[in-house]
Amino acid sequence: MARTKLIPDTDILYTVRQRMIEGGARAASFSAISTATGLSAPALVLRFGSQPKMCQAALRAAWTELTSRANAELSTTKNVQSFLKHQADYVDIPILLALSQADPTSLAAASQWRATIETTLAKYFGDGAQGRHRAGLVFAAWQGRLSWTAAGGKTFRLGEVIRNLP
Repeated sequence: MARTKLIPDTDILYTVRQRMIEGGARAASFSAISTATGLSAPALVLRFGSQPKMCQAALRAAWTELTSRANAELSTTKNVQSFLKHQADYVDIPILLALSQADPTSLAAASQWRATIETTLAKYFGDGAQGRHRAGLVFAAWQGRLSWTAAGGKTFRLGEVIRNLP
């Protein structure tokens, strides 16, 4: 008979993701996650198989969570800037994307998240070719700003980009 899991996988994967964001995949060793969660390293091996598989599961879970959050917030945010601010408050997206580059499944989940964000943005700009084009431009500007803010501060205001769209 299977034992009851005292700590859900979602909690463990959140811990793995946080460790990876702070220090890369090496920071999410079985030993480190064991210490952080109180589970033994063998218990983690039984759940995930290997450390790379555990990290991949954490990345996929993060992108799935981000996609769900984007879908849920469409009806609760008033404008593009508010919507994007809520997305960026969640997790360090550029680091998450960089970590996902090594795993095709995680990268596919990241691509699905991007498609969800752009589809959502297009709803603000009006569905159609023009709305999708604007959504792509805003997404690129937003991600560029997120990526470079840590390296030198805010270089532009996203609202200005949105107001000056073609």
